[in-house]
Order: sequence, then structure tokens, then C-alpha cells
Amino acid sequence: MKLKKTAILLVNLGSPDSPNPFSVFKYLTEFLTDKRVIDFPFFKRQALVRGIIVPSRFQNTAKSYSSVWSSKGGPLLQHSYLLKEALQKKMPQVIIEIAMRYQKPSIAKALESLKKQNLDEIIVLPLY
Repeated sequence: MKLKKTAILLVNLGSPDSPNPFSVFKYLTEFLTDKRVIDFPFFKRQALVRGIIVPSRFQNTAKSYSSVWSSKGGPLLQHSYLLKEALQKKMPQVIIEIAMRYQKPSIAKALESLKKQNLDEIIVLPLY
């Protein structure tokens, strides 16, 4: 009997690519303009996020990210990779990938990579 070739895609919320203000601005804008995050009509949500929330929060948020950032990246990404490594040790026959809903590594890129591996099954595991 042939074993299924399986992958698990661990999906987390995401974080900025770096703690610099530009990256934090970009991340907050992408995250907060999602209609599933702020359930307002499109134009009201855009005005609120782009006109008030992000401009007033991104500098302080960047400082907060800087205080927890390391050479390996932000805590969420670091912990996601540690989880991937731990799962890979427990299940060496399964391909484990990580992706973030917002920013990088993106879900689209992870799925593109997995698609090339001729899998029988992809299990998507949201971590949020």
C-alpha cells in the first residue's frame, strides 16, 4: 500500500517584514483594510484605516515591534519556524510549510511551492 504524500501548511496571522515604520505601515494597512478584520463598508473602512488608525499608530507600533525583534525576525515568525521544525522531527514523512495571512511568507507562495511537489493531500492548519 502506497502512503499518501502529504503536506501541512501552518498558517498564522502575520507580522511586518521588519520593524521599520514603512514595513509596519504596510502591514497595518493590509491587515486592517481586510473586511473580515474591520466589518465596515469599503469606503468607511478605507477612510478609517488609511486616514486615522494607521497614520496615528504606525510609529509607536514600529517602536513596539523593534523592542521584540531579533536578527531572526519577529516573534510570530520565529515561533512559527520553531513549530515547523518540531513537527518535521515528529513527522518526517510529511512536508511542513508555513505561511502568513498578511505579509510574508504568503499563502500563495507556499501553495505554489507545495503544488510543485506532486502531493496527494495538503492540510491547511490555521494557527489563529
